Amino acid sequence: MVTTQYNVLMGPRCEQSGFDSRTIEDVKMDVLAGNIVYEAIMGEIVPVYDYDEWVPEGVALEAAHDATLSRGTAELRKLWGDDARILTYSSSGQKAKGDKLGPFVSLRFIVRGVGKFSSGADMKLGGYVPEMFDQSVYKAAGKRQLMRLWGASKYGESRPMLMLLGGVFRKLQDVNNEQPIIATHFLEEGLAQNV
Repeated sequence: MVTTQYNVLMGPRCEQSGFDSRTIEDVKMDVLAGNIVYEAIMGEIVPVYDYDEWVPEGVALEAAHDATLSRGTAELRKLWGDDARILTYSSSGQKAKGDKLGPFVSLRFIVRGVGKFSSGADMKLGGYVPEMFDQSVYKAAGKRQLMRLWGASKYGESRPMLMLLGGVFRKLQDVNNEQPIIATHFLEEGLAQNV
């Protein structure tokens, strides 16, 4: 039996340079322990989209989050059609950057059932990245592209990546406590390098 190995950055900071190949069960346990925060994609990728934006003063974070979620989903349905499976993640919350602290909408979408690309850069070059999404995350084949994992929080922050399951954003830890096999399955489904 062959067990699929996935590339992950070994450590909690994106500045760290070493990555390793791990089974999905090992990835899950390391995310839960805070040892792994990012997958490290070096080539093939399924369609993945990020949206990050400070919420303007006077706008409620929840309202901004919900509006962006609706808009992002609509954009991806327009691009990929109704048969595409869209996995949705959120790490919206209070973000600190330097001396700035404020409400921040952060969403990720992974699209399954529509194929793969040889690299993130090919996705962008092919016109598969709508304007509303972050345009800077798409790297050429062979260049390391880091994507934060479900359940992981950026170093020094308390904004774990949540996954939309059954209409509710859920923590990896909570799903794993209830149904470890389901948590493992959805963690693997959420890897952009799982093509």
